[in-house]
Amino acid sequence: MVTLAIGIRSGSASSLSSFRASSTMSKPSILIIGATGNVGSALVKLFDQAGKTEDILLTYLGHPPDKKYKSIEFDWGTPSTFDAPFDTTKYAITTVFILFPMGFFDTLKVSEPFLERANKAGWKRFVLLSGTLRDKGTKPIGDVHEYIVDTIKKEYSILRPTGHFTLFSDQPFRDNIRDYNHLRSAIKDGRIPLVHVDDVADVAYHALTDAQSPNKEQPIVGPELFSLDDVAALLSRSDIIDREISHIRLTSQQSFNMLKNAYRNNPEAEKLADYWSKADARDAMGAQEAFFFKEGTIIGTRRLKAYLEDHAKAGAWTPAK
Repeated sequence: MVTLAIGIRSGSASSLSSFRASSTMSKPSILIIGATGNVGSALVKLFDQAGKTEDILLTYLGHPPDKKYKSIEFDWGTPSTFDAPFDTTKYAITTVFILFPMGFFDTLKVSEPFLERANKAGWKRFVLLSGTLRDKGTKPIGDVHEYIVDTIKKEYSILRPTGHFTLFSDQPFRDNIRDYNHLRSAIKDGRIPLVHVDDVADVAYHALTDAQSPNKEQPIVGPELFSLDDVAALLSRSDIIDREISHIRLTSQQSFNMLKNAYRNNPEAEKLADYWSKADARDAMGAQEAFFFKEGTIIGTRRLKAYLEDHAKAGAWTPAK
């Protein structure tokens, strides 16, 4: 059994305990879209630990996962890849975990044909990875949130985690930390209850497998609040990177220009840059911090310092020689 090591702010339902009985079918019943990403791979590990790998069908793009898992190639930008999970001679999908890569802005436009088909095929539960800054009805991802709740109208969970620890060991911050000893953002003094992807995966696992569907938004935060100045100070410690890391504060326009350049090969570059630069401005005003104090928020237990220590030992920010 997988233990969900989290707390819940008072005033909310506290039961996230019962598991759906293990499937006796040989065909996978749970589709995990984005299974090779940070949250997806952490989620797959939980099924592995629970001895439920036969229950899951994984999607990948490019490099397939371990051969011990049933997997299919899937790309939101290529509708011809949507067919595979509906092959009832191989699979018996009733539940789906939905994740979008960062490069999509009009997420409902690309996913509606797939979601409509899943609904008509009788799929029963839809678990969407969204975020604290992705409000229902807004792009990106909030439009899919709205469609699942108001159009599909079946069992669901909308996972709304805050920023992940992986922001620093992966993009957007890793390379600048490693090569230039700084973080760059327009978040100013805004504080974020950063969360470990394993805490997000814990909640996702229960949303997919518990007998009782959550049927609600599930905000997920870490146990501590950090400004990016705080993170820079942690990274600078002698037991982590052991060199001075600074937080360079950008204006909103500088943030937009930097993000537009990062998305320069994406046809939706301007929309994505506008969204993320405005997200930084919201963070500067405490938008994600507010979720830390909100009733019903799920609180992870894993701490940022331990995560940074582990990744420093693994060479995440060691400059190339």
